[in-house]
Amino acid sequence: MDTIIRDYNDDTDRSAVIACLEELQEHLLGCDRWEMIQPLYPEFGNSYLDHLLGRVQRESGKVFVAEIDGEVVGCVIGVKRILATKMGASDCKEHSDGLTLELSIRKEWRRQNIGAKLLDAMETHYREAGVDVIKVGAVASNLDACKFYEKRGYEPWFVYFLKREEGEED
Repeated sequence: MDTIIRDYNDDTDRSAVIACLEELQEHLLGCDRWEMIQPLYPEFGNSYLDHLLGRVQRESGKVFVAEIDGEVVGCVIGVKRILATKMGASDCKEHSDGLTLELSIRKEWRRQNIGAKLLDAMETHYREAGVDVIKVGAVASNLDACKFYEKRGYEPWFVYFLKREEGEED
């Protein structure tokens, strides 16, 4: 059972990638005690994939899929962003980051090193694109994802702290 990591093909991979994104969304809903994650709606996967592919096209991005025995079992989607950091009154230094937007493995295929292989492919793409730093986000309560990224050398950099306002209950 070999895992093949390859470029995404919209004609053949779209429905499988949508299934990956929808499974990820369902998983995140279960991790989200703040109820801030968008619940699934009938066209969620299709419209969200269109949004992501638009970003990939605009921001020098890439989509890889993991395939086992002809079945797409996971995907990673990332973009290269060009950022400018002001150094002084008139000096600007340009730098770029690779931002991994989504990494999703079908539930029955998790914990089989597929996520690591997909992330390796995206990191190679980022290196070849000349990025200065690679970023990935995870819901803090998704402890498995946080451990996965930390094991791969990622460190927390920016953290949001949330506080529910009094009287803001549904």
